[in-house]
Amino acid sequence: MEWCTASGTETATVLRYSVNANTWAAMAPMPIPVAGSAAALGADGKTYVAGGVSGGVTTSVVQVYDPAANSWVVSMPLPEGLSASGMGADSLGRLIVTGGTDANGNDVSDVWRGQKLNVPDSAPGFVLYHSQSAIYQSPYVSSINVTGNPQPNYLVLSGPTGLQVDTYSGAIAWTPQAGDIGTNLVTIRATNYAGYADWTYAVAVPHPSPAILANVHVVTATEYTVTLGWDPESPVVGPATFSVFIPHPWHSPRGSGGGVNYQLIGSTTSTNITIGNLRAYDAGGNVSGFAPGVYAVNPVPVPPSLRSVRTSAGGFQLTASESGSVLQTVLIQATTNPADPNSWRQISSLLPTANPFTFNDTNAAQYPMRCYRIVAP
Repeated sequence: MEWCTASGTETATVLRYSVNANTWAAMAPMPIPVAGSAAALGADGKTYVAGGVSGGVTTSVVQVYDPAANSWVVSMPLPEGLSASGMGADSLGRLIVTGGTDANGNDVSDVWRGQKLNVPDSAPGFVLYHSQSAIYQSPYVSSINVTGNPQPNYLVLSGPTGLQVDTYSGAIAWTPQAGDIGTNLVTIRATNYAGYADWTYAVAVPHPSPAILANVHVVTATEYTVTLGWDPESPVVGPATFSVFIPHPWHSPRGSGGGVNYQLIGSTTSTNITIGNLRAYDAGGNVSGFAPGVYAVNPVPVPPSLRSVRTSAGGFQLTASESGSVLQTVLIQATTNPADPNSWRQISSLLPTANPFTFNDTNAAQYPMRCYRIVAP
């Protein structure tokens, strides 16, 4: 039983009432004076006093009275400071603390459950481990399970930036970023007042798959060779090898269904490749002549001319024509500051189907002014 002075100052005094003698007797005082705490009789015959206000501060302290020894000990604290909470025991003998007021004076709906009483304390031991693979920019969700009495709490001792573990459930959350690609070492600690256990493991984050190549274009062309170029892959993809194939459609029997076989004609780790004529070589390094074939010169791209700009529904419509003899893929660029040569940004690429051709910038309404240019790659 808890008593307070008339002035409201917290006290550690505890009195016990004897029904037979109809008297009160002083018991050993609590180690920490509190007011507004919760109390309950545990299945182990001890009295548990949780939380309250001590020295004007809401506390999480839990004090345990042993009637056989007429003494108190300070036990594992509540996960948060609480006063004016409810407290009782469930059918399994576990103490339950409900509601109350937190350190900021706010009413809370939190419910906290204690360990099973009359069960020996035991240090944590890992029995369910973490997932050891993750995906770049995808949520990594895993969990751990640990034995021990009382139920252990969890914390991250070391790991990649942003990896977190829930203190009470052991749920792990993390979203790997570019700097996490590779192998990441993680150490999780499970702890209770009987001891602790650490588990260190590695989480592998592979490079993401390459994206479809962008801005594939002819760099140069001669009578016998053509050089193709393209935009590089994102750095997070890692080292990439680019391969060039020739498609060979087939039908079997003729006129019926079929498919496409692809013939590899070259590979490179650069962002351009020059394709020449096929020739053979043997183990001794002897090289044959070029294979016979029909050669054609790819037309050299000629910068297109911008003929007119007019407003259309939802944006600006550009009308342009190509000057070359064969229509080529063109790049459409825009800027809001034409005086800055570094401000031009590609907003589209287009292989015209007619000459002249048109392009409609549906995003033009987002800018008070926008300038355009069309270039051949």
